[in-house]
Amino acid sequence: MQLKTHRLIAVAKPRVVVKRLLGLIGLTGPARKLFDHFFLKKYGDRTTHRIRYRDVDLTFSTRDYYSKRWFFPRYEKGCIHEPSVVELLRRNVQAGSCFVDVGAHLGYFTCIAAQRGAKVFAFEMHEQFVQLLRTNVALNKLADVQIVQSAVGDGPGQVRYAPTMMPHLVPRSTATDQTLAVAESIGLDDYFQAAQVEPDVLKIDVEGAEAKVLAGMAKLIERRAPTILVELHPRRLPGFGASVQSVLDLLQDHGYQVTAIQDLRGSDANVELVKVRPDTKVNTMVYAVAADGAGRRTKAKT
Repeated sequence: MQLKTHRLIAVAKPRVVVKRLLGLIGLTGPARKLFDHFFLKKYGDRTTHRIRYRDVDLTFSTRDYYSKRWFFPRYEKGCIHEPSVVELLRRNVQAGSCFVDVGAHLGYFTCIAAQRGAKVFAFEMHEQFVQLLRTNVALNKLADVQIVQSAVGDGPGQVRYAPTMMPHLVPRSTATDQTLAVAESIGLDDYFQAAQVEPDVLKIDVEGAEAKVLAGMAKLIERRAPTILVELHPRRLPGFGASVQSVLDLLQDHGYQVTAIQDLRGSDANVELVKVRPDTKVNTMVYAVAADGAGRRTKAKT
């Protein structure tokens, strides 16, 4: 396969520029109240949001303010979140597959995989997101979903994280803020050895701790070579002693073919895979598959 090389350039979105300008002149608070007023006037009565794409047909709760803001207005006119990732899940996850969602958030990818008949393990450390995740799984009557309230890292222990609606782990060297929350952490090798289940496909979105998660599943990678979708966060990786290059090296050393999704948050579901630039400064969804296209699944326990 011939791969194109593109330079992904970080361009500030108009809303980010406006937010920064409002902050500079001290109007962030009043602007937020005004926005909330008009936002709730338009979307306050919207309690669910339905997404449909090919054979995907799911409904998500939007009763709470956070879910409303996540879905509206960007997805209200038939658009879906990260359509290229959804398409890759459709290609890789079938009935009987085992799908692992690390950083499951409110359950978007968890529900997509479960609706396709996969056995799903959804890991999420943020208590409020766990509740939203449970709500959405129940709303869609999805049976084979195991929700695990835990952080995922390179092994058992505790981690600190910022308990905001954009939660992220905080490196130990800087984890001194008393407002940080504490969560238990597990490694996927230990978890799935105890569960006696072998993952086929993983989606990992952990805001900079990607290398930790991959290190904690080294045995699974060696034994099983599951397909991995992992979002790299170049600005957060160094805080955990890693870099884009070190993550790429880890995957390629285990025999993976590694590419990136060109337009992660575009509106087009046509998947364009490109070479990963180690010097990228923007978040990048990496698609890693065993170089032989089949992994080592014939050797795995069932």
